[in-house]
Amino acid sequence: MAVGSTLTFTYVVTNTGSVPLANVVLTDDILGPITTVTGDSNGNGELDTTETWTYTQTATALAGQQSNIGTVTADDATNPVTTVTDINFANYFGDAPGINIVKSVNGQDANTAPGPHVVAGSTLVFTYAVTDTGNVPLANLIVTDDHLGTITTFTGDSNGNGLLDTTETWTYTATAIAVAGQQINIGTVIANDANNPPGTTVTAVDPANYFGDTIPTADLQVTITNGATTLVPGTSDTYTITVTNNGTDPVSSFNLIDTIPDALLNATFGSPSAGSYDPGSGLWSALSLASGQRCSSRSAA
Repeated sequence: MAVGSTLTFTYVVTNTGSVPLANVVLTDDILGPITTVTGDSNGNGELDTTETWTYTQTATALAGQQSNIGTVTADDATNPVTTVTDINFANYFGDAPGINIVKSVNGQDANTAPGPHVVAGSTLVFTYAVTDTGNVPLANLIVTDDHLGTITTFTGDSNGNGLLDTTETWTYTATAIAVAGQQINIGTVIANDANNPPGTTVTAVDPANYFGDTIPTADLQVTITNGATTLVPGTSDTYTITVTNNGTDPVSSFNLIDTIPDALLNATFGSPSAGSYDPGSGLWSALSLASGQRCSSRSAA
């Protein structure tokens, strides 16, 4: 029976002797004196040899194995110095079902944000460890994820009886594709007391957090233009090196190397719109270049 439910104890007291009994007192070792009684058919207050008195008492069921002992005492109504007594036991088991779930992502019990950082688009492994925390086996387990739906793949039913026993932990698993940004998945388990069909329903929830990192993408394009098609020694010309980021994310700390040999040029370099050009080295160290931004350097030879 379920813990907290109402029990009705009955105590049937019969006169097995040859004389009426007086001063009948009934007690329960847990509930104390029991006074509600029926059966005194002639109303003389004595338990006659032809009578059976039935006492009743209600109580709230406690958890686990319980035993109540009823005790009755009475006196010989014809000879009050003689006392008789008897005892009897009543046992019951109070079902206290309980369940717990621990949800993890890639092996981490990430209850709070941000959780593990993973690459957006990569494969995640979610695990849902379900434990019986009560004193009875559990039946009809259903594990769900608020994003992935019902999870059915699990291990741990060691005796194959289809019940989550008090000694078992069942581990459910599911895979999913990581989504960009801060994410939270919530695992929920629901089950019933297997000893008391349809049984008391128990449930538990647990979250798992992760952060989906996006891999920066950039597409750098370099173009070189100059005024003359042929460079003549002793003359001047201007050429332009242009770098364009055609990607979707900014780029920082990149290097642009000018491969024209310094020996061919007596070059002076202008300042690019981003970063700096090291004169004479042919090396342009750009600090940053946003998506769609262009920057260029001019030099004269």
